Amino acid sequence: NMPGSIEFFNSLETNRIDCITGRKTPEKACKDIQKIWNKIIKRIGKEKHQASVQASMTSWPKDTGSVPKIKS
Repeated sequence: NMPGSIEFFNSLETNRIDCITGRKTPEKACKDIQKIWNKIIKRIGKEKHQASVQASMTSWPKDTGSVPKIKS
């Protein structure tokens, strides 16, 4: 579990809901998420955050060919 992962998820989810319900524009939601995530990373420490992401990458799927592609 990465440090701050719950905070990252909660800020993403809150802003997604605000966007869907019309309380925020997509642009405003994205800017707010960016600000919140930058604060989280600053609190955790950039190096520690990067190290935790690198460590978690070992559990990420290796075969991206099996991931369904979204048609636009």
